Amino acid sequence: MRASADRLGAWLPLAAVVAATSFGLVGCGSQGEIAAAPDSGPTSPQESATTSPSTSPALTSSARLAGGSASWLIDDTHLYQVADGAVRARAALPMTGVPAAAYVSSDGPLVAELGDGVVSVYEGQAELSPVGSPKLPAGDEYGNVSIAAHGATVVVAVQMVSSSNFSFASGLISSDGGKSWTTEKLPAFGNLSFAGDAFWLLGGPSGHELWRSDDGAAWKSADVTTSDDAEVTAPVDVDGAAYLAVAAGSDGASATVEEWKGDAWSPVAKSPITANTAWTVSPSGQLLSGPDGSEQVAAGSTDAATALVSETTCPDGKSSCADTVQVETSDDGGKTWSPASMSDGASS
Repeated sequence: MRASADRLGAWLPLAAVVAATSFGLVGCGSQGEIAAAPDSGPTSPQESATTSPSTSPALTSSARLAGGSASWLIDDTHLYQVADGAVRARAALPMTGVPAAAYVSSDGPLVAELGDGVVSVYEGQAELSPVGSPKLPAGDEYGNVSIAAHGATVVVAVQMVSSSNFSFASGLISSDGGKSWTTEKLPAFGNLSFAGDAFWLLGGPSGHELWRSDDGAAWKSADVTTSDDAEVTAPVDVDGAAYLAVAAGSDGASATVEEWKGDAWSPVAKSPITANTAWTVSPSGQLLSGPDGSEQVAAGSTDAATALVSETTCPDGKSSCADTVQVETSDDGGKTWSPASMSDGASS
């Protein structure tokens, strides 16, 4: 989550760019894995996942950390892996220029791409293999996609018409690893994750409404706050329990880590936060803050973490300005951060 992050809620057409936010809310929150399409529209698949060497990799503004991991990220062209302070493009997406999302379970990365009336789901690292292509209900317009998985259950949320007052979404659920799919109405569109023993959906018009589900089909409210100006991270797994962090009300200088106790959230600890900095909960249950200006941050282990920092660069004057995303990594639990290097190509 990022202090003073933008809220998701406005209806996004298929080729719109989702407002950059931090690892927590849909399009703006923790475990956030939504990569929206640029205005250029879809193009043909990339022929190669090779990238040019760079000491500070600049990705497109659609780049998002994959849910469930600090070691993977996605934009509208590639799935990337972060390791040893370097970013490597691993797999070219079958479609480019369309909304895409990624989630990493114990079985590896899953990718969902939103096409014309269908969501294409893939698995793999260096190469993506089809898992399934569930169709969406006809007659509706769709604007974005989110995905989470646990075991053989895969849950995909697809954004329908939304605004600052309401949020609608269709859910595509498979309980057999993608062989068959059912369609369910979700309580709202949001960021999907799995933590503890349940799936979680964080989003809605406010961006901080939270729901819990055992199977991805039936959802119950699990709100942590009623404050209109709250900032909430998506739940993460800490030793088999679900943890999140919330900053609400006038206390914008600190966030409270809370644990799900079966029917409600229970405060664990309070820690200071810094404005214009993303924050989340680490696997050790501690609050972890990203570098200054970070939009997303995730902790892959007690000490390792990855953050995305949005920048506007103008290499040849104002007419050449473009929004990019820089990757930074930490190996000491977020105490210090360094720009990641860009690997010179994909590897198996």
